[in-house]
Amino acid sequence: MMTLVIGAGIAGLAAAQDLTAAGHKVRILEARNRVGGRIHTDRNFAEVPVELGAEFVHTSVVPTWEILKQAKIKTHYINQQSDLWIRLPDGTLRTVGEEVSFSGVPLGWPEAQGEESVAAYLKRLGLEVHRTPYKLQEYISDYGDPDNLSARAALEFMLDPTSEEGDYRPLPGYDRVVQVLAEGLDIELGAVVDTIAWGGPGVTVILADGRAYSADQVVITLPVGVLKAGRVRFVPELPQWKLSAIRRLGVATVLKLIYRFDGPILPKGINGLYVCGGLPDEWWSSSKGQRYGGEVMTAFAAGEKARQLLELGQERALAVGLATLREALGRPDLTPSAQTWSHWQDDPHTLGAYSMAVVGATDARAILARPVEHKLFWAGEGTASNAWAGTVHGALQSGKRVAAEVLSTRKQTLALSDLSQPAAQAL
Repeated sequence: MMTLVIGAGIAGLAAAQDLTAAGHKVRILEARNRVGGRIHTDRNFAEVPVELGAEFVHTSVVPTWEILKQAKIKTHYINQQSDLWIRLPDGTLRTVGEEVSFSGVPLGWPEAQGEESVAAYLKRLGLEVHRTPYKLQEYISDYGDPDNLSARAALEFMLDPTSEEGDYRPLPGYDRVVQVLAEGLDIELGAVVDTIAWGGPGVTVILADGRAYSADQVVITLPVGVLKAGRVRFVPELPQWKLSAIRRLGVATVLKLIYRFDGPILPKGINGLYVCGGLPDEWWSSSKGQRYGGEVMTAFAAGEKARQLLELGQERALAVGLATLREALGRPDLTPSAQTWSHWQDDPHTLGAYSMAVVGATDARAILARPVEHKLFWAGEGTASNAWAGTVHGALQSGKRVAAEVLSTRKQTLALSDLSQPAAQAL
């Protein structure tokens, strides 16, 4: 049985590994000239690996952690309580644990009323967007746009037990995880998919250069931004329930500003900084835990703040970010030896950072994950639960889930075939 996997990101690699282990013939078609998708480690910017995309493993109870353990990949831990500063509007610096209004998740968060936005939900509770418990503030910072974010999806994240522990950064680079998953797989790079024809007994995938591949089924891990833009044509058109799920999901606008300094910036024991009202507001060290005399600082912006900075252009955006960091730390002398930015908005193979559950789309991820006629199977962070969407572990889990679906379908097909053979022989 032949299975084609569209995309060599974490979801596609995980699916291919499980299917290959089960004896399936699998080929991955990847549009880029590299594997990893939105995991992209830069080894030229500094003496330490710098992540242009995904950067953290969120807790040690997610499936990504098992890969780190098996491959003996060392990590740096960020506990998000004692090692993150918050710069309050009056200029005071406190850790998350010290600033009570940002700390902890209250028990018994009220349910969202219907399809309610995060902003409307907080207003109903008498809370302001920027004066909320840290865990919810982190969720808002990851996506931006609290007026459009689904409160129901936010609560799923808030109350998910795996979100409590803190984060880990893979010290050798996140691409080490990619290398582990890609080992031994049949991957064709530079294979841009143009059309997926699924009207016949099997599926035919036609590339932009005219080449075609046939398979019994296809695993599609295309980012939601690419699906929304219609970059891949489906013949016949996808059913309306699938198209509706794609339309209803949003795509987050995210920007990283990255600065290399020749000396240390944050004191020992402090891994990051949240600047209330800053542009951007979320900062962390991307070099803590490394044997490195300098420091790489990464600023993260999402939603409206990311759009504001993108509109400025790279040079001005980096200047604005540096001004924010200088003021927050009281260090007007801070001067980077190198600086750059990273975003996914214009990447034709991504068209945005990660999926976003906007108001009215709380169930859209689960619908996107459903197979179409046992031929088209779906994976990727956009098909993960609302608590795990937008993460590497969500993508990884979706790849394993879709592999199990393909194997189950194959088992059912073989069982039906076995049942029909005696009847055929009797004829």
